[in-house]
Amino acid sequence: MCKTTVITIANQKGGTGKTTTAYNLAYALSNERKKVLLVDFDPQGNLSMCFGIKQPDQLPFSMFNVMNAIMNDDPLPPAEEYIHSHGNIDLIPSNIELSVAEINLRDEMGGEKNASIPT
Repeated sequence: MCKTTVITIANQKGGTGKTTTAYNLAYALSNERKKVLLVDFDPQGNLSMCFGIKQPDQLPFSMFNVMNAIMNDDPLPPAEEYIHSHGNIDLIPSNIELSVAEINLRDEMGGEKNASIPT
């Protein structure tokens, strides 16, 4: 049985090396014959561009579509539509549309504040 390890690289501040770390770690692990899935959760799509996607804002499917489907309880698009592969590394790319999902998620999560309380 294969063991899956999840590694998250996160920091609110920009310019801390999150993209560079994720990119280099993925390639180091792939050189060790590990299968890697990179998930780009940045609306700027820098990791997607590092992966070789020249214009992520023009992708027909991205992390936005995955998040949107999940939030609306819709079926996910076929994986081959949004997962890009290169050797042992797969990528779910991101683009500027993800900022819309971020706003929608924030509104959905804050919905309880707008509900009226019965008296």
